[in-house]
Amino acid sequence: MVRERSSRSAVGGVLALITMMMITVVGTGIAGAASYRGSWSGFNGPIAVTATPYGIFVADNGRVQEFSHSGQHFRTYCCWGNQALRGEPSGIAVGRDRTVYVTDPTLQRIEVFASNGTHVRSIGAPGVAGNPVGYLAQPRGIVLSPDGYSLYVADRGRERIDRYSTSGQGLSSILMPLIGSRRPLPWGLAFGPNGDLYVATGQWVEELTPAGQLVRYWGAGGGTTNAFTDAIGVAVGDQGRIFVVDSGTLGSGLFPGRVQEFTPEGQFMTQWGNTSNASSRLNRPEGIAVLGTNVYIVSANNGRLEHYLA
Repeated sequence: MVRERSSRSAVGGVLALITMMMITVVGTGIAGAASYRGSWSGFNGPIAVTATPYGIFVADNGRVQEFSHSGQHFRTYCCWGNQALRGEPSGIAVGRDRTVYVTDPTLQRIEVFASNGTHVRSIGAPGVAGNPVGYLAQPRGIVLSPDGYSLYVADRGRERIDRYSTSGQGLSSILMPLIGSRRPLPWGLAFGPNGDLYVATGQWVEELTPAGQLVRYWGAGGGTTNAFTDAIGVAVGDQGRIFVVDSGTLGSGLFPGRVQEFTPEGQFMTQWGNTSNASSRLNRPEGIAVLGTNVYIVSANNGRLEHYLA
């Protein structure tokens, strides 16, 4: 079924009609097997998604699922020897050579897989006194640098973003800039076309230079436009448009999950997903990825991957 969602948005003083068209849904909304070693049988709490020219990758309760752009399941990344991804793999990045990098906050490290699903190595180790780079507490979002040679990892437990070489060497750290007296906890990461890094931190989105200098931030707590209750996913689309997924208030239903779209400068454009229609409402959306005009969203409580045209 194809569904359209439209809203009007003022950008640069011009009123534009923005239409989101759902074209594909993967998953039935019913949780699949929770086995770490099972084949594809439906999602069981998807939390992150990455879109590449090669395919779509979804982090899903102890495993990563790979799909074609049309939704055909290709491969599961999860296990090697007597090891397996634990809990909830929280972030995915895919290199130009199709190497897959997965953050595992339970094991406090990054797992690296070859394109055929073979486990290659682990990066990082549990945090120690002094918190030197290379030691992780709660790795969440992960993204490759624009040149493809570095990994940026949001360590929510250390309030910082660590940079690694793709071979696993710890290079540097960015301590999250203060907003007032609070130091935000980073989660989702995405690079903009100008090389700046956008960071989703719950109630704010921050734009940082690659060196970690704060350019701007926007947001506040709440369910109004230009505010967030639990913004943990961020993606950058065509013309630098910023897409932020807000999971909403878990359980209360006071602020339902939604996606908000912004200009590169943080100006609100539109929002969608927070509809009263149960069949098209986003239910605890947690991950978002953009490839051209294609927007991919995973909803943990819906148990599905949704594909839109923006």
